[in-house]
Amino acid sequence: MSLSETEELDPATPPPGHNPAGTPLTEAETAADDRRDRLIGGGISASVHALAILGLTLVVTATREIEKETPPVRVITIHPPPQPPDTQPLERTLETKIGINVDDPEATNATNVTQLDLPAEITQRETEVDSPVPKGRE
Repeated sequence: MSLSETEELDPATPPPGHNPAGTPLTEAETAADDRRDRLIGGGISASVHALAILGLTLVVTATREIEKETPPVRVITIHPPPQPPDTQPLERTLETKIGINVDDPEATNATNVTQLDLPAEITQRETEVDSPVPKGRE
């Protein structure tokens, strides 16, 4: 620890590496201080890690999907429907007989087409444009 020129030492505080009496620390006292510092640091580290693990556990449990209970279901055995009785296939032939009457008097009459007299539609725009080219095609 270094002191700047503006800081002053408190006369009651011993300098670093000295005991409260002001004498230098022995090796045993230094080892005891190091052990105490390591224990304090280990406790701080363990508490920080415990908080981190607790926080992550909280995140995992909070984001877990809630399992929904399934409604009760009655199990019923359904028997298959009875087989239909075997029926004999119908006898069919490939010959088709269609009666066509060519001399039908209604077929010779022409159908009447009526002519409708519709007025010619006049298309106009709301705004008259003198240009023969439509807009956007210039």
